[in-house]
Amino acid sequence: NQDSEIEEQAESNGDLQIASPGSSEAQQALHTFWPKVSEEIKKITN
Repeated sequence: NQDSEIEEQAESNGDLQIASPGSSEAQQALHTFWPKVSEEIKKITN
């Protein structure tokens, strides 16, 4: 029983890290990367 409780805590901590400001670097990369991908997709589909 204790083991499963610890696992659940670890999982929720992981979720918090993803949403935390600490991941702003990843957000930044996404914002610079995604527009380029969108442009490429538009070129391919047009």
